[in-house]
Order: sequence, then C-alpha cells, then structure tokens
Amino acid sequence: MNSSLKKVSDAAKPADKIREDLHRQILSTVSHDLKTPLATIIGSLEIYQKMFEKLSPEKRQSLISASLSEAYRLDNFITNILDMTRLEAGAVRGECGNL
Repeated sequence: MNSSLKKVSDAAKPADKIREDLHRQILSTVSHDLKTPLATIIGSLEIYQKMFEKLSPEKRQSLISASLSEAYRLDNFITNILDMTRLEAGAVRGECGNL
C-alpha cells in the first residue's frame, strides 16, 4: 500500500472511533432526557389512578401538575430534536438579525 494512502487510512480509523463514541454518547443522553420526564409522568399518573380515593385534593392536583410540567418539558425537548434534524437536513434556514 502506498505510504500516503496508509496514512490517510490510519488517520480515518481514530476519526471513525471518535464519531462512533460521540454518536453513542449522544444517544445515551437523548435516551436519558426522554425517559426522565416520561418516568415522572407515568409514576405520577399511576399513583393518581391507583390511590385516587386515598389522596387529598391537594395531592391529586400536585400529581397532575407534575405530570403536565414533565409533559411540556418532553414536548419541548422533542420539538428541539426535530428542529435540529430539519436544520441539519437543510429543510429550515436560520435567519440572522442585526447584531
């Protein structure tokens, strides 16, 4: 193999490894950021459903408020992911205002 081709090939291996590691880290972070609010929503609503009769009106309201807050957080996070995907695909163009 030509020495310059070997250098290019050897340089690509670490770059591919870095890209794979970064991809894995991003997926792990996104997974955590999606599952955390979802776990709160599910847990709050399960308590609400299973213990409805035993819960005070204040506690019921607290569980519903927590679920709604996390649902909005999840919606915002998903919207941001979709917007970033559209930007990367070139479907949306950012505008720069006067700075």
